[in-house]
Amino acid sequence: MRRSALTRRPVLTVGVLMSALLGTAAVVTTTVVTTAAPAQAAAVNETYPRPADGVYDLAGHGWGHGRGMSQHGARGAARLGKTADQITSTYYPGTAKKVIADTPIRVLISDDGRDTRVHAASGLRFRDVATGIGGTLPGGTSLWRVVNQNGLLRVQSLAGNAWVTRTFDGRSAFAGPVRFGGVGAVRVDLPDGTRDYRGDTYAVRAGSSNLQTVNHVLMESYLLGVVPRESPVYWEAAALQAQAIAARSHSVNKRDRVAGGGVSDICDTTACQVYGGVRVRSAAGTTTELEAPSTSSAVQATRNVIRTYGGKAIFAEYSSSNGGYSVAGGVPYLVARADPWDGSFSNTVNSWDARLPVADLERRFPAIGTLTQLRITARDGGGEWGGRVQTVVLTGSRGSVTTTGRELYLARTWPAVTDGLKHQWFQPRAEPAAQVAGSVTRISARVAVPRGGTGTTSFDVRNTGVQPWPVGGTVRTVSLEGGTPSRAPQWVAPARPGPVTTNLTRPGATEVRTGEVARLSFVLAGNDRSPRPSANEFFGVVFDGVSPTFVRAVVPYAIV
Repeated sequence: MRRSALTRRPVLTVGVLMSALLGTAAVVTTTVVTTAAPAQAAAVNETYPRPADGVYDLAGHGWGHGRGMSQHGARGAARLGKTADQITSTYYPGTAKKVIADTPIRVLISDDGRDTRVHAASGLRFRDVATGIGGTLPGGTSLWRVVNQNGLLRVQSLAGNAWVTRTFDGRSAFAGPVRFGGVGAVRVDLPDGTRDYRGDTYAVRAGSSNLQTVNHVLMESYLLGVVPRESPVYWEAAALQAQAIAARSHSVNKRDRVAGGGVSDICDTTACQVYGGVRVRSAAGTTTELEAPSTSSAVQATRNVIRTYGGKAIFAEYSSSNGGYSVAGGVPYLVARADPWDGSFSNTVNSWDARLPVADLERRFPAIGTLTQLRITARDGGGEWGGRVQTVVLTGSRGSVTTTGRELYLARTWPAVTDGLKHQWFQPRAEPAAQVAGSVTRISARVAVPRGGTGTTSFDVRNTGVQPWPVGGTVRTVSLEGGTPSRAPQWVAPARPGPVTTNLTRPGATEVRTGEVARLSFVLAGNDRSPRPSANEFFGVVFDGVSPTFVRAVVPYAIV
């Protein structure tokens, strides 16, 4: 069953949501976006132990995929006096401006897939495309519908509370598609209300029982229902005009690639671009006009203009904010580079704060058990902190899981959660120094670790945290660092958790309080398939104690 357009696309969702995102700070003068080398994925080693309060405090950038035009960047450019052509030629480098004819596009309308319902109207016409049978529909009913019964379409009218199959030219079943039109806008009945669509509305078979509802509409009329759904209607004219050019180019590209195949060229959701039609009436009877004078003017000002590459309409991707650095899209005109327009005025999607409770990570990745550490191992190389997070290793009481930055973003997303993540470009803020659990006062001599065997090392650590450590509680080794970090796990690894063996300050005590010194030990396991390191390689060991805090030490060892 396809989702309901009205339940998952609320009235003015994009406009209302976007208006909540915008700041009012003064514009910072800047230049157009300059060409820069594409961002390259880069290995990093950023270790973040479990926070004392169980919540990672994050800073982040961007909202959306970050490819092509940044909508907030387009607004920043408009505020700096740039034109729509300057904005679109910059965000889609190497493309050309072209004027095309206004021709139809087929838009898949999201409904429940059970039938296609349209409201009666003076002059409303019906036609079976397969046979040409049809004509002006008679009065006497408020609602018409098409149903799919065993692969044949039947046209029915509402009589009281019952649906009655109607006969046209002696036929009551049609191969279809069935088209409704002949009026300025066809009012389509959807599960949670109604929407008015310009052009014609088609009911198309989908299997033996379901239907697809498709709006055939001229491109320029279609864009009247797209631009106000994709940009706030009060934005500067040049930003709205750039949105119209991008949306038109995107639509023509998708239509060209479909090349008349299937039943539609494009959908009406964020999977394509959001299309709302002319107006919506809620189930409660409230009417909302979805086309706005400002966005209609933007469509008219750029009438029939698209961007092309190699003579063809471009795949003009766009998103809310690239956070100041765009993402490559796999074609020459979707490049990764710095974007000074996005962030030239303050807004809450270019830069944001978020909270990521470890409980959310433990629920999404149950294989790790109790989370002890989050380690970022790769970023895309573009922008602050090294760019978007690519790879993350989560370590817990049961083991480690390697995942992606996007998966962490999906663990707690905004706006479903008000303080959730908006993108996978983020940086955990460091734990305050007061939360560091301990400092090493002594470490054992060099440990000999046989290939395929084990060696034991020990530490004397002073508790500098605020929680006592129970004697006998485990200290789980979570990573090896230093020397050659990327190769360290190949050479030596923790064989098992190590216990807090004794309280050296108060022998026999069952806990180690703040300021006291404990002896800890754990076992290293040699990997007999790994190359032999030099005798002078050293690796730090990061481990979590029974309280959610950490210490750091250097372990001298040798593979023998």
